[in-house]
Amino acid sequence: MLRVQTHDPIIQWIPPEIASQIFTFCVPNSPYTTSKEKLAPLILGAVCKSWRAVAWSTPQLWIILSININHPDIAVKTELTKQCIARSGQLPLTTFLF
Repeated sequence: MLRVQTHDPIIQWIPPEIASQIFTFCVPNSPYTTSKEKLAPLILGAVCKSWRAVAWSTPQLWIILSININHPDIAVKTELTKQCIARSGQLPLTTFLF
């Protein structure tokens, strides 16, 4: 069966450590960013299975948490926050509540 590749397999050409470092340049380092920018780790992980593996195992992508405590679906926000905390590993977190 012919398998069609829909994106550049660059992640297969470079070591995961290098891909991880590149991914860190894609996430904001400030809470004062747009909603879309705050989703950068999730967007990286949505590209493909290989990118998701790298993004999920890169703690630096998950160390800034911006939590809207008035979010209409607090259960979803709570679960996402738990996942971010788990993925941040042993790194210190910066948390902003608004």
